[in-house]
Amino acid sequence: MFNPMELKDKTILIAGASSGIGKATATTASKLGAKVILLARREVQLKEVLTLLAGEGHDYLVFNLEDIDRIEALVSSLKDKELKLDGIVYAAAFSQKEAFADLDYDLARKTMTINVHAFNELIRQIVKQEVLQDNSSVVAISSTSAIAGDDRELAYAMSKAALEAAVRYHAQVLMDKKIRVNAIRPGWVKTPMLGDFLARYGDTEYGKKNMESQKLGLIEPEEIANLTAFLLSDATTSITASNTLIDGGFLL
Repeated sequence: MFNPMELKDKTILIAGASSGIGKATATTASKLGAKVILLARREVQLKEVLTLLAGEGHDYLVFNLEDIDRIEALVSSLKDKELKLDGIVYAAAFSQKEAFADLDYDLARKTMTINVHAFNELIRQIVKQEVLQDNSSVVAISSTSAIAGDDRELAYAMSKAALEAAVRYHAQVLMDKKIRVNAIRPGWVKTPMLGDFLARYGDTEYGKKNMESQKLGLIEPEEIANLTAFLLSDATTSITASNTLIDGGFLL
């Protein structure tokens, strides 16, 4: 059966693969025929995700993306294995939700490091060390917070806006290699990050307002995974520097 989203014979690296959108994308990509390399800091969860993948040849890497200085060595380890990537999904994220008056700058720096700087360095090293093949695809998971952040998420909103700017930059720079770079801008998705938010704010007016704003309801991680797979596939060889909104009506 013809499937334009087929990922057969493609090797995809997924950062932030131990839960949420990254986990869903890993399972979807494997079902579409991809060989998946999982990357996250929690080995137990990575091993659990590995058991869910269809097909064979998958692997995982335990790595904390806060360790920017070690990303070069991480990519070198991929090169030593003679791996050639056909796609990268950057689903790793850290969220700080504090009122501006209570902003913790250590956590703000951590937010920027994981959400933006690690993405840039990962792409830089993978391109520099020629681990990413020409005609490949990079997908970064952003957030509606990039354009509609509130007073409790300054650092997170800044980081996602910066991530989207980085996507546009990389799309331009890598166009000669026919490497596409795109972003997805989700609203509230059923992930552990949402669970943390509801545990803290679910019974407050702030929390209720956020949930009620998404008129079509919460988004399943698999829906983001499907869109990600579409952008990774050869069905989208002319799409680059795009930012696809999938927010259940949150911004309406």
